[in-house]
Amino acid sequence: MSSKSELTKTIEAQQVRITRLEQRFADVVAAYKNLQKEKEALESTVRVFSSPTVPTTTSGESIIAENDTNLNTKEDNGSGSEADNIHTQSEQQIFKEKLQTLQHNVAIITEQKQRMEQMFQSDKRKLKIENEELKRLLEEAKAENIIIKEKSDNEIKE
Repeated sequence: MSSKSELTKTIEAQQVRITRLEQRFADVVAAYKNLQKEKEALESTVRVFSSPTVPTTTSGESIIAENDTNLNTKEDNGSGSEADNIHTQSEQQIFKEKLQTLQHNVAIITEQKQRMEQMFQSDKRKLKIENEELKRLLEEAKAENIIIKEKSDNEIKE
């Protein structure tokens, strides 16, 4: 009978361990997904900062250069400030797009950091509860041990 109870205790202990490992695995997967999103946002930010200020077409030609060429023919007709205006508008549009990308990336990173903070706080609460439970079990085991010791001392005296 004692071997059966020992096996039952072993199985229960393993089930508890499996449950904890499953939870840890789920936490690791969630953390990995959060880090992946954060990594993508940071890579996008790096691309924005390392990209040239002048956007290019699929053929690699500068859009502004194309606009300047088209405007040079108009400049001959007398409108030089129009080319500067379009060039400035193109640059402003580029900077607006970069700013939007950066703002989006900052929002993603902030969101991921908030999720990580929430997960940390949740884990902290769980660990605190688990710690209290273990302390309670330890106190119960100590009390049980004292009772067993007293019984054995009484049996020895008799």
